[in-house]
Amino acid sequence: MDEFDYVPGLVPSPFTSTAAPKLDRKDELEEIDVSVKQQEPGREPEKELNALRRLFVMIAAALAFTLMMSGVMFINNQINASLNQIENLNSEIMEAQAENVRLRAEFSSMVSADKVREYAVSTLGMQKIERYQIHYFENRSGNTVVVANGKIQNEDIQ
Repeated sequence: MDEFDYVPGLVPSPFTSTAAPKLDRKDELEEIDVSVKQQEPGREPEKELNALRRLFVMIAAALAFTLMMSGVMFINNQINASLNQIENLNSEIMEAQAENVRLRAEFSSMVSADKVREYAVSTLGMQKIERYQIHYFENRSGNTVVVANGKIQNEDIQ
């Protein structure tokens, strides 16, 4: 026998513990059975209860996360809908402003002084009065009355 040869039980193996000799397979099984038997009888339900508690906490956390994400998605959807409404209203405002500019231009072209004179002469048969046809006088109360062609414009004045 060489001085470095391994002899079971005499020289410790680098893979085994030096605290206790290696047991046979049967001894290992008996030791495991003894360790299982030495556990407290109330310990198993406590482990199950802790596992159920952890499971409940995980489910509650997952549910809370799902609700939170659903809320965020709902709020985001509402914001997008509001932004779309704002965009639609802004486009309607721009259309109304363009229509307003067009109508103002049309109105100003219809109500020019030349158009009014033309309508008065052609449609109503009116004539432009001359300067000599207008007379001014003052009555006793100090009001000024305009008389055209010898007729008083306001008959209530005495």
